Amino acid sequence: MNPDRVATLVSVLGVVLTTASVIASVAQYRAADLQAQAAVVALMPQLEVRSLLEKADDNSEKFTDRRIEITSDGGPVYNLKVDRYTWFELRIGRKAMFQQPLVGYYFAAYPTSHTKGATYTLKGHRNHEAFIAFAKWARGVLGQNVDLSEPITLLRISYRDALKRDDVEFVRVSGGSEVYLSEDDGQKLWQQRTENEKLDRAIDIIDLVSAQAANEWITIWKAKLGV
Repeated sequence: MNPDRVATLVSVLGVVLTTASVIASVAQYRAADLQAQAAVVALMPQLEVRSLLEKADDNSEKFTDRRIEITSDGGPVYNLKVDRYTWFELRIGRKAMFQQPLVGYYFAAYPTSHTKGATYTLKGHRNHEAFIAFAKWARGVLGQNVDLSEPITLLRISYRDALKRDDVEFVRVSGGSEVYLSEDDGQKLWQQRTENEKLDRAIDIIDLVSAQAANEWITIWKAKLGV
């Protein structure tokens, strides 16, 4: 064989082998990087928020209470802190005329101190039953064109993960629906809470038992609604 051809062949084989080695190294690096990412993900808390209805007893046909349960099915969660803000909207048609801050709907908090599994529960006493009764008499007083939303609760959940990093998550709970918000959207809503509380003081759910008990509030709502 021509010596020049042999030299060329050797050079080409060298380039091929070098390229193959580089490709193999890149593949190994990517595989190691994916494994490292998977390991980090496995250490991260996977928080789940559920809004659940319950009955006062097994013999009852009506749901009386609503509770919120927070669980972590991923890595451990430390220093868990849950702040909340609850309100309901008064609407005409599809337009929310204003938001009424509400206290007492979830008044009892039960942290478990567990780093995994069930971590936190929020409860009220017959809160669902009380709000349904309020909605019924309020429509008669405020007018059939005025609608009330279900209570809406914004949760601000802060914690420390297994890598000792502090994080915060925001979840908007309305009825049986839970919406996980981006940090930016959650922060905006949380800031709006402060503005709402400046404009409208909070009403306690115990003041919603009847139109007579909420007489002062009815006057305020009618003025804001223009009815």
